[in-house]
Amino acid sequence: MCRDDISIFRNGLAELTPYIPGKPVEELRRELGLKGRIVRLASNENPIGPSPKAVARMKKTLDEINLYPDGGCYELREALAAKHSLSPGHFIFGNGVDNLIPLVVNTFVNSGDEVIIPTPSFAAYRTSTIVAGGIPVEVPLKNFCIDMESIYKAVGPKTKMIFICNPNNPTGTIVYEEELNRLLGSLPPGVLVVMDEAYYEYAEDVRYPDSLLYLRENGNVIVFRTFSKIFGLAGLRLGYGMARPDYVSQMEKIREPFAANRVVQAGALEALADREYIRQVKDVHMMGKQVICDGLTSLGIFFIPTEANFIFADLVVDMKYLFPELLKRGVIIRPGSFWGHPTFARITIGTPDENNFFLEQLADALKLFKQL
Repeated sequence: MCRDDISIFRNGLAELTPYIPGKPVEELRRELGLKGRIVRLASNENPIGPSPKAVARMKKTLDEINLYPDGGCYELREALAAKHSLSPGHFIFGNGVDNLIPLVVNTFVNSGDEVIIPTPSFAAYRTSTIVAGGIPVEVPLKNFCIDMESIYKAVGPKTKMIFICNPNNPTGTIVYEEELNRLLGSLPPGVLVVMDEAYYEYAEDVRYPDSLLYLRENGNVIVFRTFSKIFGLAGLRLGYGMARPDYVSQMEKIREPFAANRVVQAGALEALADREYIRQVKDVHMMGKQVICDGLTSLGIFFIPTEANFIFADLVVDMKYLFPELLKRGVIIRPGSFWGHPTFARITIGTPDENNFFLEQLADALKLFKQL
């Protein structure tokens, strides 16, 4: 017998909606029957893909996929420890950073604990907090930047954790070193700061903080980084966290046994070593950023200066109208309505050809709406 007044679902699910990723190219072809070119600038992917050396090593690993992977990622752990001047015990791995976020929340946050979250930012912070029974305390951005002063003021006796996405997604803005110093220097000892640095390799501003300094001093800091962005391995999912070894040992108790597959571990090792290829990716990124910024400026479009591989821009037209028009033209971007900005879009920086195609189609689409 089913009683309508009793829910079988976990508390908090009613407050949540599913995460909707950027529209896949295959889905757009099915929906609109497009035969021509489609440019996907919606998901902040590396537009030129992973290192060819990484691809070659992953292909060799395919002969071993009947075997379970190394659950502890021993080789990768050693390589990252050497790169970041940390001990191997400082590292934990996951199926992307979005796999590590609930792991950290479930390790530290008890029912009723408060978690401070800048907004808009990555949606998984709020989702993971609610599922764990925590209370999200959302602090609005100020001028599209994380408002560190307001975050500090939001700290109370129930605060357990603070999420800082740096550079922030979707705005591309950063928290400066002096701001982070002030926050970390004034927090109570029981408050943990989680630095999500998925885009840190793209940050060029000299004021961008080295969060690992605080970790080396045994601070209450956890740092997330990923192989999905600049390393181009998004389709294989691999993120890593860096934290005090005593924190890692507790997280390991609830970590998935095989959070990183055998193929991606091999690819990540090779990608990490191929510094020349990463330099090429950064060159393509910097040139592309300049092209898109110049193009948006020529169209009179306001955008946020970015330290990430995407640009948050006000395209003037409500995206419920502009987005489908761009889809028909073979351009996929991310509508800002997801973050409460209906005329904004998050635009991934692509290859030179993709960037020019996007700007051409955007200009034509905006002309169409001006005529209406």
